[in-house]
Amino acid sequence: MKKIVFLALVLMLLSISMLGTRLLITVSGSTAHHVYLGDSIQEAINSAQSGGMIFVHSGTYYEHVVVNKTVVLIGEDKHDTIVDGNFTGTGIHITVNNVTISGFTIQNSGEQLWVQGGIFVDHSSGNNVSNNIITNNGVGMFLQDSNSNTISGNNIFSNKHSGIGIERSYNNTLIGNTVFSNNYRGIVLWGEGGYNTLIGNNVSSNNAEGIHLARQCSHNTVVGNTISDNLYGIHVSDSSNNMIFHNNLINNTNQAFVHYLSTNAWDNGYPSGGNYWSDYTGSDTNGDGIGDRPYVIQEEENNQDNYPLMSPWSPTWAPKTPVPFWMQWWFWTIVIAVIASLAVDVYFLKKRKPQRQLLLQLHSHLQTKTTQNTNPLR
Repeated sequence: MKKIVFLALVLMLLSISMLGTRLLITVSGSTAHHVYLGDSIQEAINSAQSGGMIFVHSGTYYEHVVVNKTVVLIGEDKHDTIVDGNFTGTGIHITVNNVTISGFTIQNSGEQLWVQGGIFVDHSSGNNVSNNIITNNGVGMFLQDSNSNTISGNNIFSNKHSGIGIERSYNNTLIGNTVFSNNYRGIVLWGEGGYNTLIGNNVSSNNAEGIHLARQCSHNTVVGNTISDNLYGIHVSDSSNNMIFHNNLINNTNQAFVHYLSTNAWDNGYPSGGNYWSDYTGSDTNGDGIGDRPYVIQEEENNQDNYPLMSPWSPTWAPKTPVPFWMQWWFWTIVIAVIASLAVDVYFLKKRKPQRQLLLQLHSHLQTKTTQNTNPLR
């Protein structure tokens, strides 16, 4: 019996672990507020405490959500937890600091440029926007006068203007986003912003630039991105002192374009190297993986990659995703051992059952005989 109870507990823990993010979660000591289809995300935010969590269950929510409190806003499943702007306004508008948005599809916002979009981070810092699908908006996502935000792991595509726009903002990190098939630019930084980092993004098949740095946008780092099949891979205008290296520029109509007196570093020196250019025609006589002659971008403005890579760059720094304990070999070894032990016990219990029944019958028979022998009427 004890082993049966133990097995039940193990299976219960297994079931709980499989539920993942569907568990009731507590943040800062407060229980998550659950929003179900038919409820309002905005009402949940209005009634939440600062620092609380709001867990939105699957469904389509036709809302314009204003996040005016520091909350963690989590969707049950990014594929079917949908914030739909019904082709007006902004899907999610963040106006405070330290907000987390994750696990949603944000779609069908209005189209007023740089005013309406999927997600608008508005004079707000320290936010984390990750693991969302952002599609069919005017602009997928834009940050304005907003610093030290992290935008990671989002799929941003088929927006009517740009995928991601950043204006007059500093120290933001865009990492591991997939930005493709937007009607204009993939990612654009402009307006005197700086010290932003674009790393490990996949930017492809946008109708204009993959990445555009414009209007005195300086001291940014563009590293480790794959930029392919755009009209312009990287376009830099009126922006200098940016570091651009270890990117893969593949089959863009124009791999890179620089104008308005922009001078930037297109490599990280030797032996680290510069970028991979799919149309580079130079040779590598010493086999060090770096081309023997520079890749010239704009000769008249002294923009060139002095150490072009001969093969696509691949990251060695990417952190490994932690493996949940229920996917570890030792966890399943314990589960199998417990199940096997229980099966053996059940087998021998069934095997002993006929013997037990025989003993009970014999005991009953002996009791009957004893009663008959001691009956004074016989």
